[in-house]
Amino acid sequence: RAGAGSQVAWPGGGWVGVPFASPYTGADNDSLWITGVTSAMNNYKYRVIISGTCPPAATSNEALLTVREKPEIVTGPADQTICENDGTTFTVDAGAPTTPTYQWQVDPGTGTFSNVSGGFYSGQNSATLTVTGALSAMNGYRYQVIVGGYCNPPVTSNAAVLNINERPEIIRHPVNQNVCEDDATWFAIDAGVTTNPTYEWQVDEGSGFVTIGAGPYSGTNTDSLVITAVTSSMNTYMYRVIVSGECTPPQPSNPAILFVNEKPEVIVPPAD
Repeated sequence: RAGAGSQVAWPGGGWVGVPFASPYTGADNDSLWITGVTSAMNNYKYRVIISGTCPPAATSNEALLTVREKPEIVTGPADQTICENDGTTFTVDAGAPTTPTYQWQVDPGTGTFSNVSGGFYSGQNSATLTVTGALSAMNGYRYQVIVGGYCNPPVTSNAAVLNINERPEIIRHPVNQNVCEDDATWFAIDAGVTTNPTYEWQVDEGSGFVTIGAGPYSGTNTDSLVITAVTSSMNTYMYRVIVSGECTPPQPSNPAILFVNEKPEVIVPPAD
């Protein structure tokens, strides 16, 4: 009777008989079935040898198996933390899908993702999304990418968060103070929404600003500088604060002047 024997050759190898095992069925008849093709089988070649009552056996032409990779995500985008007005990137590793396509999406805090386009963005249809000149209002925005390809279904990455630190700012500066000697006073500022602000108060006693050290001071590293027991020698001292934070540059406040009024005194009492 007639018979058939299928053979397979993989890249770099020679022809061998198709095994009578998964993923193959029908290795000895006129139709060879492959179930659960894997990407490793890409470019495998197949042929069949047909024999019958009379020799010789006949060998078919070879047929090439081309396996298209399905979309996948090997590594999703990671959260990014930047300073306002700076830029950053979100990147996905999509492995080796055949003819990959990318569509980046953003959730601006509404809970709904929509396709990224224009504005602050470039590369929205590539593996890397670039964000340029991010505004502080974009803090908390989430980004994901949909990877498609020759095969279905497309896959969606995890969502990555854009965290934006506010640069140092001063929205209320210290104001001049007018006090009597031996009294107390303070200078205060408002650093707005500066991320993790730090404060360094300075004094100019007439020869330039220096960091405040010892003396009748407290709160030298806070938003309010307190001066206790002001002396008359401190009249016209100037004060300012340097505000720093997670981002640069530090911001100096406007200077404020301390005016000290002398209390009534008797230098020479009346004589008899």
